[in-house]
Amino acid sequence: MRESSRILPWIVWGVLGFVVVAILVAFVKERRARSPENLPVLGRITDFNLTNQLGHRVCLSNVVGRVIVANIIFTRCAGPCPKLMRQMRQVHDSLAATAPVTFVTLTADPSYDTSEVLRKYGLRYPSETARWIYLTGEKSELYRLAIDDFKFTVLDNQEKRQPDEDLFIHSMKFVLLDSLGQIRAYVDGDEPETVERILGVVSSLTAEMKR
Repeated sequence: MRESSRILPWIVWGVLGFVVVAILVAFVKERRARSPENLPVLGRITDFNLTNQLGHRVCLSNVVGRVIVANIIFTRCAGPCPKLMRQMRQVHDSLAATAPVTFVTLTADPSYDTSEVLRKYGLRYPSETARWIYLTGEKSELYRLAIDDFKFTVLDNQEKRQPDEDLFIHSMKFVLLDSLGQIRAYVDGDEPETVERILGVVSSLTAEMKR
């Protein structure tokens, strides 16, 4: 009985110690996710000429000067696209309205995804129109921007023509650019902490703007 009474406090302290260590590890992990440093320059976006969901022309000068979070989807996609859009919406809603951040969603299916189609699609993910831009336009121009500059993979899957939502294979990554239009990070949409990782990069890039 005495031996059991001696062991019990050690068990309690052991459990408490484990809990404290777990909390510290989680805290450090979150801090790292939210405050990445020394982000390299991975590329640069060149000028483009596309159309947004309101039918207005958009070029590079319309988006530089702010941090950019970009992804690529198509409205007939019933697979990963809704997940990517929910993640983008979470990032959007986590940032103050005054944050110098623009969200850009490109379509992989410009022949179907007209400005009006994208406008209606955007209503599923309510946001400030000025902050979240959906881009469509000539396929050659759109794919040049998506593939050559953003380094998104976009494939027209000719062998699987049905159903429509399987027409395209595209990147599951988010790309983050600084205020100069330079690519600074990619975040995989399949990561368990995608939103937290994006917010961390955005925090670093917005901090750079204040230096």
